[in-house]
Amino acid sequence: MSELKPPAAWWAVARSEEVTGLKPLSADIADQPIVLWRDKQGVARALEDRCPHRRAPLSLGCIRESGWIQCGYHGWTYDGETGRLKEIPKEQEIVAYCRGPYCLMAFEAVAELRKKGRSARRLEDGFPEWRSAGLPVEIA
Repeated sequence: MSELKPPAAWWAVARSEEVTGLKPLSADIADQPIVLWRDKQGVARALEDRCPHRRAPLSLGCIRESGWIQCGYHGWTYDGETGRLKEIPKEQEIVAYCRGPYCLMAFEAVAELRKKGRSARRLEDGFPEWRSAGLPVEIA
């Protein structure tokens, strides 16, 4: 079954004065939840209203001074222009994995993250081994 997507058109979802840089605004387009806010330049931004990390509604988060939107669940922060992840809170450990135990890029990623003061480690085995060992798994 294909996903329901609204037709390519302009959709009125909020009045301009409702979309601010102070608080995210939740709206729907054809039953698809979106979050609206203004970045620090005053440009209206919209993303799917869910954090890719844990699927929490971004509209329950806040707008950072940078104009990025921050998830209220774990604090991951996203750029409204591209939707890309911009910040992960420093206290969260990062596990680097790139398709198996022989990937050299994971070593480089961990080294770079540690140079920047982050807690990071490399996934020693492959993903299936990690999951079958009962270790925590979060899929964005």
